Amino acid sequence: MTVEVVKLLTALQLERANVAYHVFSAGNSSNLNVTFNVTNEAIANLPWDVWSDIFHGGQEFQTHMDNF
Repeated sequence: MTVEVVKLLTALQLERANVAYHVFSAGNSSNLNVTFNVTNEAIANLPWDVWSDIFHGGQEFQTHMDNF
């Protein structure tokens, strides 16, 4: 793959991870029912690759916020 394609895929993966991270964070907040219609069961049934994205996305997001 070209560098441009790799960069695009990386950016898309990070974006997906950040979205998953925000959904996970919302699931842990008291505003869950106001912001997201996400149940504990739905969170528990997330595929493993999404959990992986949440973990890595959380790290990327925290690093981004630390550098902001």
